[in-house]
Amino acid sequence: IETAYECGRLDLFDEILPGLPLKNPLSEQAKLLYALLLKKEGRIDAAKNALKELISSEKNSEPISSQLQPIIERALLEQIALEYDSMSWKTCTELARSFLKKKPNQNPSAWHLLASSSSRLAQQHKDDLSYTQELVHDLESLLQYSELFSTNEQAEWKFLLAKGHYDLKQFDQAESLLLELEKTGSLNANGNLLLGLCYREGLGDETAFCLYAEKALEQHADLIDAGHLSLSLFNAYLNLSKKAPELTERAAEYLLSAFETGVEISPDNLFWLAA
Repeated sequence: IETAYECGRLDLFDEILPGLPLKNPLSEQAKLLYALLLKKEGRIDAAKNALKELISSEKNSEPISSQLQPIIERALLEQIALEYDSMSWKTCTELARSFLKKKPNQNPSAWHLLASSSSRLAQQHKDDLSYTQELVHDLESLLQYSELFSTNEQAEWKFLLAKGHYDLKQFDQAESLLLELEKTGSLNANGNLLLGLCYREGLGDETAFCLYAEKALEQHADLIDAGHLSLSLFNAYLNLSKKAPELTERAAEYLLSAFETGVEISPDNLFWLAA
């Protein structure tokens, strides 16, 4: 069996599999290797079907023996990964959630696949916030097992969670996560921008918005393009200049920067700049 897999001989598996005993660790391992070889050969649909057949046959004969358990778990993980590689985000999230209910603290790869596919679903359905709510729930569940992930990975998940809270207009929760990242030195360019947006949208604090948005612009954040971010800074400084006229010059600088990027600017603002 191992030789057939290593040599890429699908034809040998066709000969071997029918003669193996049922519900035996050797036969189930052979089925798993057969599915992995199909995947390796690029026969994705056939690999999915082989894994589905292996998993369903064992589910129908529960309880699964301790010898077969690792094989079935590997098959489940491979099934989740195949759905992710096929960009079947919904199926991937459903399978990953089901898998992690049983093994939540032992499979960082399954959490990765769940978080990534759930994030893709939320991006695909921006107008349906129920997907964003599911993403937030998935990430909160993931972070309960933070010991499974590196510091950088934790920072990535926390930023994504903060972005989910922001999209749901839960600015306090987003701000709390971002300040935690700032405290540990893990707040990146987009994190600075998102924190600035939280201050502006949640608290109406345009001074704090300018502070963090300028950091984000210097660090080349891409959550918002540079032109529109400069335009936002112009508007913020223009509002602040009503009480601090010396900030008018800063407003003009950002309007000019926005103009130079080619972003659309209203005629009134162009006349203001020219004046």
